[in-house]
Amino acid sequence: MRPLSYKRPALWRMVWIGLRFLSWRGPVALAVFAAGLTALRFGVGVTDRGGMPGADVMTHIYYTLGLFVLGGMDLGVPVGGPGWARGLLWLCYFAAPAITTTAVVEGVVRAIRSQGLFARVPRRHVVIAGAGKLAEIYLERLRATHRRKQVLLVELRPNEANVDLFEHRLDATVVTGDITHDAVLSSLNLDRAERVLLLTGDDFANLDAGARIRQLSPQTPLVVHVSDIRMARLVAEGELLGDCEVFNSHHIAARHMVETKILAHFRETVPRDVVVLAGFGRFGQTVLSELQEQAAGAFETVIIVDRAAGKLAAEFEEQMGFAGTYTHHVIDGDVEDPEIWHRLEAEIGFEHVVPVFVLGSGDDATNVRTAMWLTRRFPKAYVIARTFRESAFAESAARKLKFDIVSVAGLLRTSMPKRWFRFFRSLGDRLDVP
Repeated sequence: MRPLSYKRPALWRMVWIGLRFLSWRGPVALAVFAAGLTALRFGVGVTDRGGMPGADVMTHIYYTLGLFVLGGMDLGVPVGGPGWARGLLWLCYFAAPAITTTAVVEGVVRAIRSQGLFARVPRRHVVIAGAGKLAEIYLERLRATHRRKQVLLVELRPNEANVDLFEHRLDATVVTGDITHDAVLSSLNLDRAERVLLLTGDDFANLDAGARIRQLSPQTPLVVHVSDIRMARLVAEGELLGDCEVFNSHHIAARHMVETKILAHFRETVPRDVVVLAGFGRFGQTVLSELQEQAAGAFETVIIVDRAAGKLAAEFEEQMGFAGTYTHHVIDGDVEDPEIWHRLEAEIGFEHVVPVFVLGSGDDATNVRTAMWLTRRFPKAYVIARTFRESAFAESAARKLKFDIVSVAGLLRTSMPKRWFRFFRSLGDRLDVP
């Protein structure tokens, strides 16, 4: 088992912390310095430095700065000058060393905490497993409304993940460890957590961790991401993890695309449509599942194109099943190979129909490039390209070339339920929140 550790701040983060903790002291120290220098310039003397009233400005600056180290112990007490100026110098005698002392003490405490000796016991916090895009999207929305909410981010391989983003911009505490191990889970103070989100890229790790968390802390609100749509349905329908929330990012994007784009296209076209699924991984399979459920009878042919189309189609047949309301064809090949599309054009006769091309391979660049090529090759076709990340270039190209972009990240950002960002006034309220 990998050792559990809290990742220490990087050098530039330490500098940023220092600047932040000096933010209030800077103006105060400047005001105290100005007050001390003013008192000396207005003729206030000191008992141990008789020539102070007649000294030049650099001498007065030197002794004023010394107040922050020794106070007035090397100068003696203020004498002479206007009464208000003597009172001002007396104030500086106490204020200047107090500022220095608080800065030193706070610096020592922060240094000790950075070494893990004063680690704060987490409570009323959020636990996130995984440092991928899903975690980034959730934390960005969380920080929009809860800037100070304590977040523990558990990542197995912090050197391979973009943990600096989570530490510095999203203010999360990164914990190195395996979320499926009891030693890691016990360190997260789950009974005090307000929500746990399992967002790693490993479905089984998420499910295993979810089961362990349910044993350790049955009442903690739990959200589990499962990328395999069939597994997600089985877990949710069977309530295998109790009352936890199971979600699938592909399902969210595919359902939105079918409901808002493809169904509208079907209603506007005659005769029944031909749907080409270029890429038949989890996203493509989810699109077909949604089409079978929401648009049965609106399309007559489905063509599946993928490097492993035969294998993936067999898996879909076994797990979900092809509906009998359409015919389907399976083509093993690269979606970027022009010969594939020339062959389809010859066999299907796209001039008689308005085909729907859904570019859903696992590579965003491949989907956008192929969409651009297909739009020019078949100007009457309806082309949709799926990307995971939001891309300004892809959106610009889609507007100019007249095809649609579906961003999984963008849909997730807007579709995450508000209750995932709603927390309790007290831990006792947990069971009363709908």
